[in-house]
Amino acid sequence: MRAHFAEVDEFELAEESPLPPGARRQDDCPFEQQLGLEEAPAPEEATLTPLQQLLKLCGQELITDKLPSMTDLLGQHVDLTQIRKIGEGTFGEAFKAGKVVFKIVPMEGSRLVNGEVQKLSAEILAEVAISLTLSELRGKPGGSGPFGNSNITSGFVETYGVGICRGAYAEALCREWHAWDARNESENDPVDDFPGDQLYVVFVVADGGADLEHFEVRSFKEAKSILLQVALTLAVAEEACQFEHRDLHWGNLLIQRGATGTAHFRLRDTSIEMADAGVAVTLIDFTLSRLNTVTGEVAFLDLSADPELFQGPKGDCQAETYRRMKKATKDHWEAHRPETNTLWMHYLADTMLTLKKFPCSSADKRELRNFRKRALTYGSCGELVWDEFFSGSWLAGAAS
Repeated sequence: MRAHFAEVDEFELAEESPLPPGARRQDDCPFEQQLGLEEAPAPEEATLTPLQQLLKLCGQELITDKLPSMTDLLGQHVDLTQIRKIGEGTFGEAFKAGKVVFKIVPMEGSRLVNGEVQKLSAEILAEVAISLTLSELRGKPGGSGPFGNSNITSGFVETYGVGICRGAYAEALCREWHAWDARNESENDPVDDFPGDQLYVVFVVADGGADLEHFEVRSFKEAKSILLQVALTLAVAEEACQFEHRDLHWGNLLIQRGATGTAHFRLRDTSIEMADAGVAVTLIDFTLSRLNTVTGEVAFLDLSADPELFQGPKGDCQAETYRRMKKATKDHWEAHRPETNTLWMHYLADTMLTLKKFPCSSADKRELRNFRKRALTYGSCGELVWDEFFSGSWLAGAAS
């Protein structure tokens, strides 16, 4: 699959997405420089290799033969003796220390990893830009961020940073990988097999809790809160930067208990509050996502290059959702089609009905079934949040 930054018409951006997205917290330089996507780069910048573009986006020096080791890069954030493996995927490995999570993805190498070709720098650029941009939707005091305070949500994972490193896998992580393998029988290749010149991209993010697959939903009230928080989060991002997640299965929705009782959002300068039922949601993994950047480009992944994504079993809701997305976009993935977000809301409602077990009256179950059906009729989550299923669940008022 190919990741892209595509130019969009400036007038179209001004009309449809007036609020620029952001990236890293580097308040001493303009946001366009932080994101590394200036529309009119200096001549020397125009000749940057994809790897150098990625390094610039991550805020690192552009000298590719002086990259930090994995031990040095991760050691800037945590004590590596405290790190533990928490999961894996074909992309690579996930580790955690304290409240910090590391997603480590090998890149640019010639060997297959977990049966897959390693991603190139050009393919990773879009995901990094999207991750950094969405983290900025959390807002800043005084509205100093690239979004100001018009559209705010804490529903996207907070990205502390993204870095590129080179070398063998850190010894502490190798030991933990094998300990996890002994307990869980890993499906991935051993990480100590990587060569000494291997490149990696490391996403450093906040811990958002357990994914929906493993989270125990205890009541219909919790289920409705989870769905509404996701819908409002997507609605805010649709408005701010024409965002589509495009892969919001139950492994990419994190939930944790201990929420404050009220979840806060801001949408088009309107303050929104809702009772959170004691749970908070976090959306993760933007590999397939799409949004408009602050510099008049579109960051997206061309899913037409991955036909296998749409060949899942018939009747499986996740597989059907990918096929519905393809139909909605007409297999043109650059354009903004916010109905793809509502397709994933349909999937999540179906997941609550068919895969999660919690006390639920027949009336509640009927209400959820009807919402699942109606979710397919909306053109965006900005529309879907007004569905009768959420009636009385959120309050709107003037922004302070």
